[in-house]
Amino acid sequence: MLFSSIIFAQIKEGKIQYRISYPSLDLPAAQKAMLPTESVCYFSNNNCRSESDGIMGMKMVTIFAKGETTMLMDVMGKKIAMNPRDNQSVKTKTPTITYSDETKNIAGFVCKKATMVIDENTKMIVWCADGITGGGSWGGNFDNLKGAPLEYTADLNGMSMTMIASKVSEEKVGKKMFDIPSDYKFMTLEDLQKQFK
Repeated sequence: MLFSSIIFAQIKEGKIQYRISYPSLDLPAAQKAMLPTESVCYFSNNNCRSESDGIMGMKMVTIFAKGETTMLMDVMGKKIAMNPRDNQSVKTKTPTITYSDETKNIAGFVCKKATMVIDENTKMIVWCADGITGGGSWGGNFDNLKGAPLEYTADLNGMSMTMIASKVSEEKVGKKMFDIPSDYKFMTLEDLQKQFK
């Protein structure tokens, strides 16, 4: 009975832990070891915060709150905040989503298969759990998706990255988790490139 109660639970606030893999990446083991292997997503009241470690100890945080996405980067002591909308090369299109009857159990939740078509060259398969809500667009990437994305593969500049939820927990998430810390400086992509020339 415990298993069925987990499957049918409705979670509106909590934490999702993901494992990250790079199925199509052909890199030496030492370079692959520098890539993040885990990510944590906190969600509440249609807000969401994702945290992961980046290359060379860089800490990456993405906060989606009040309809805005903000990326926070701690790079070698420099605390940088970016709004992706400031980058004119980022195109924001509303994807077309088609659901199938195919299901899969991920982290104790029955997930439905969804195909997201962003444009004629970009398609993504997402396994989503409609028993988990409260994350809004789950970081700005999953507008109109019915439930939380518990497994998906994304293409980032030619690099394929797969995220699979390993654990979902219902817990209180403080409002401060979605605030932008005052010690982060907002920069555009051009400002950031100048910093590291």
